[in-house]
Amino acid sequence: MQSEHDRKLAAYHEAGHAIVGHFLPNVDPVHRISIVARGQSGGHTMFPPTEDRSNESKSRLMEQITAALGGQAAEELVFKDISTGASSDIEVATNIARSMVTEYGMSPLGPISISPRPMFGIWRGDEGGEVSPKLRDTVDVELKKIIDRCYKEAQTILKKQKPKLDEVAKELLVKETLESDEFEKIVGKKKSEG
Repeated sequence: MQSEHDRKLAAYHEAGHAIVGHFLPNVDPVHRISIVARGQSGGHTMFPPTEDRSNESKSRLMEQITAALGGQAAEELVFKDISTGASSDIEVATNIARSMVTEYGMSPLGPISISPRPMFGIWRGDEGGEVSPKLRDTVDVELKKIIDRCYKEAQTILKKQKPKLDEVAKELLVKETLESDEFEKIVGKKKSEG
């Protein structure tokens, strides 16, 4: 049994993902939002792809990170505090940002490929050589810039859409699960991709 505070926290967290994703042009439409706990998760928001994609653009990846951070941004906006509930969202966002910097050439570092994770505590490049501490630090700086920019974007959207955030969270507390049509009754139809 979740406490009333935990239910409200989950409702705002999931509503945050949904609202942020809804108002980003390249994020797929919300399919379902739920605050029914499953395993370690207090709820979930589903954005299934509307079409098969073999590649992702930088703008879509940035918006995926922004939507992933929308839950924690909503917690901070509403409760002036954050919870541990965003840990898997943060992991997803960080992994996307790391790949953008170290694999996809989507940062000011340009088209370079660096093994995305240290092996045995040592950063290694593709040729097996060690990555210099300076380059490793630069990767960390670029990764942090992406995360910070996306988090600020999530905060901006949520502040602007606060009445809709409140309404979605309130509806989740009553119904526990909202399907796309119920969500769109509150926030309007999703604008097509930009």
